[in-house]
Order: sequence, then structure tokens, then C-alpha cells
Amino acid sequence: MELAPAVAHRIIRSDILTGGRRLGHETIRLLPDAVLSEFEHELTDQLVRASLRTDQDTAEWEHIAILLARYTGPSVASQISAAYEDRIGNLPCGVQAPILAYFLNNDLATGLRLSRLLLSRRKSPGTQCHSSLFDQLLELRASRSALRLLAQEHLRDSDFGVQASAIKVISEIGSTDSARLLWQSLETGPELYDEHSELRIRRLAHGLIYARNWILTAPELARLREFCLAEVCEQEIERALEQRIHPRLTIRPFADQGRGIRILHYRNLSLEKALEKIDQLPIGTAINMPVCQALHFSIREDCRKLRGRAQQRRLVIGGVL
Repeated sequence: MELAPAVAHRIIRSDILTGGRRLGHETIRLLPDAVLSEFEHELTDQLVRASLRTDQDTAEWEHIAILLARYTGPSVASQISAAYEDRIGNLPCGVQAPILAYFLNNDLATGLRLSRLLLSRRKSPGTQCHSSLFDQLLELRASRSALRLLAQEHLRDSDFGVQASAIKVISEIGSTDSARLLWQSLETGPELYDEHSELRIRRLAHGLIYARNWILTAPELARLREFCLAEVCEQEIERALEQRIHPRLTIRPFADQGRGIRILHYRNLSLEKALEKIDQLPIGTAINMPVCQALHFSIREDCRKLRGRAQQRRLVIGGVL
């Protein structure tokens, strides 16, 4: 069931006052960002009280932290810092990540310092949240510039989980300049290859191939193939290379739900992401596209938008509308 943001925010306001949890975390994460200034101090007080209780319910604690990360601003940073700064590295992961996301969005220096502190505290007693931190911060909409900076620092991390998450961040939210960092990680490589080397190269290759904000050229894909240590890596690149040499777009029903559009080797794209990919193709690229009138009526409008964008981009379109 779809819920209008205005209705959802009314429910959240009520829940803040009553301690209810009628909306799940996934729903909250989909809502537009907003500062509910009238509840900043109430949420802060709830989170501070939770830090003092020895019998605090973890699910409730996590819920309060997520609400605080999404709906409060910098005015309460000093109170959150006083209650939680000394506990970073010893909190439940679901509580800790929203607090770090809050600081990255509202007090960057503190957010970076505490995030780096957590990533360095791997053998200390308490929670071991470093491996999932980047994924959680992505979901919580932490500052993208801060997240890119942190991820860049861990592309060669000795912990394979942290390294894989850092690669994912660069691939999902990195700029075209960020591609250079992934290439550098491939080119420098480890001094000694170990059991993680093949997986590391596949992660880096996957990050380059499926990045949101750039498309590799055919020569770049051919160059990337040279780094592969396993056949499965080569096969993935070969498939992408074939699609890059012979570009095409396909669309099927349910595209509005993000399940129906494919451009080159990028599958299951939403309309928004498909339009982004068209914008990334060089002017003059020849691409085969479907005849919109021949498609199911539910996706014809999306097809027309995609063809319209391709025409604006001055792509050479195969097929007739």
C-alpha cells in the first residue's frame, strides 16, 4: 500500500509523542527528508534516556535513532555527542549507524572522526559493526560526499567485507572521477595474492561495470578483462562488452516498478535510472530501441519518454515509433 509523505509524516509525529512504531524502517527510509523541528528535542530526550537505561529494548532504541537521523538538525548535536560519543564501537549496529549518519549530515567533522574511530576499533570488546557500516550509511542517506570520502579511504582495507562495501559505495554514488580510484586499486594490486584476490578483483570489476554514474567504453572493458584471475570474471566482462559494442534497450511490463527496463548490460532499471543511463551514452551512439506502439499499453508512455530522451541526446535510434 502506498502512503503519501504528508500522511506518513503525520503518523510519525504522533508516534514520536506516543512512543508508537506504526511505520517500519523501510517505509521511513523511502520518505523524503525533512526536519520536524517541533520534535527535535523530544527525539533527542528519548535517545538520551535510551542510552541511560540498562533494560532498553534494542528495536525501540534503533527506531528512535533512525527517526533522529532523518528528522532532526544540527541544533541538538551537542546533546547527542555528550550522550553517545564515548560509546561508539560498543553500541548495537542498528543504533550506532543512525547516530553516525546524523553527525555526517549535521556535524561533519564529528561524523568523520567517529566513523573513522569505529572503523579502527575492530578488536575491541562489544559490537563488530564495521563490516556493515557503509551499507547502513547508504540506506540512511548519510552525506554522500562524506560517505565517498570514507569509502575512498578503505578501498584497500584488509577486511574484505569493509573493502567490498567501500567499492559498492564508490560504484553507487561515486562521480566519474571516482572511477579512477577503482582503476588505481586494480592497477596497484596486492604485493602477494591470497584467497581474497580473485574476489577482490571481481568486486572492483563489478563496481566499474555496473556503476550508476558512468558507462565504460568498449576499450575500457577490454582493458578491464586483462585483470581477471578467473573465467567467471572474464565472462561477466564479455557479456558487458558485447552489449557495449551492440547497444540496445528493451522494456517489458512493470517497468514503473523498476523491473522492466534494460539498457546495455544494466538490468531491472527504474525509469529514472534508465534515463540517467541514456544521458551517459556518448552523442551519436547507435542503439536499438523497441517500437513503442507494439508494446503493452502500460509501458508505452515510458517507452516514449526513453526514445524522447535518446533523441535529445542525439543517439542514432534503430526502430520506428
